[in-house]
Amino acid sequence: MYDLFIDKLQLDIITHCTVSDEGIHNRISKRLNIPEEILREDIDARERFLKNFKEENVKMFRARGMIVGCAGAGKTTLLSKLHGGGITDEDEPTETTIGLEVHEDLFTIKEKKLTE
Repeated sequence: MYDLFIDKLQLDIITHCTVSDEGIHNRISKRLNIPEEILREDIDARERFLKNFKEENVKMFRARGMIVGCAGAGKTTLLSKLHGGGITDEDEPTETTIGLEVHEDLFTIKEKKLTE
């Protein structure tokens, strides 16, 4: 029954509520040749994947990075500059980060160029 359902919806199944059942992930992955990691993402990420696949048919890359350093070393400033922020005035210090900050979906890679 699942196979008929998957065949009917095709790629649109990745945004269907059925994907919340992790037991079907393996079947969808094998039937449609979609990485299971995509199926584990939240609805927004799955919708982006589907949009990119349908419109541009581009490869999607995912990477994780971590910026580590001593207090006051400039980690937040570095991240800001990597994200496209201009040169900051040294008289205007960046607010101190308390604990940990997680940033997602900062960059995309298209045509071998890193863009925001």
